[in-house]
Amino acid sequence: MQNIQSPSHLPAHRLGFVSTRFDGTDAVSLETRKWSQVLERLGYSIDIKPKGFRAVEFNGFVTDKTVQQVQKVLQDREFAEEMTEHNYELGKQFYSFTVLEQHLRVLLHSCFSRL
Repeated sequence: MQNIQSPSHLPAHRLGFVSTRFDGTDAVSLETRKWSQVLERLGYSIDIKPKGFRAVEFNGFVTDKTVQQVQKVLQDREFAEEMTEHNYELGKQFYSFTVLEQHLRVLLHSCFSRL
């Protein structure tokens, strides 16, 4: 695979990336893994946790604590709605089309102002 380098004149950014996979490997999981590797090589962090998103986390192994957390989300409607609203607001703040447009404007200006 070609070694991809991040343009040195662009600031490093953090990206959020969410992927789940159960029982085997599917095409979406493979595609997610491929793109996360490309983005990491470009210098991006592939973790949304620092942004403050609330989610049930587990790293390859489901523990009793994981099960309890999932049960709470599934059984406590108020908790689930608050978690969803919190994550939605963070999504708008960090990953909305408005934010994307602002980043693209800066990038395009940076690219084309040199011409």
